[in-house]
Amino acid sequence: MGWITPCWCRRWLDWKSGHCREVCLNIAALDFVSDPADELIAATSLTYRVPLVTRDERIRACKKLTLA
Repeated sequence: MGWITPCWCRRWLDWKSGHCREVCLNIAALDFVSDPADELIAATSLTYRVPLVTRDERIRACKKLTLA
């Protein structure tokens, strides 16, 4: 595992934490309250601008999400 250096790990963790931070901030931007898993899925869809497919009426009523 010589290719894993502390510098490489630090850059990767900084990159990952930045993405996690964005998703967490978008949870607060949602206009519905549901179980944490649904909120995380919806916030991830919002963060990465990916259309979401769901039957959940609370999520479908969210005006901030793009649905497929």
